[in-house]
Amino acid sequence: MGIKPIGNRIVPIRLSFRFIDDREQAMKQLTRWAEENRVKLTYKRFVKWM
Repeated sequence: MGIKPIGNRIVPIRLSFRFIDDREQAMKQLTRWAEENRVKLTYKRFVKWM
């Protein structure tokens, strides 16, 4: 997962992460949080800049 700030072309390494345990449950919680906070989620591949 990555959080790409507006105006950036890449996801900064400090804003990339992965779910360790139940990925499906974590995605449901993330989706619910995004809806409650009116944050747009986009599903696509990305490359971390290291």
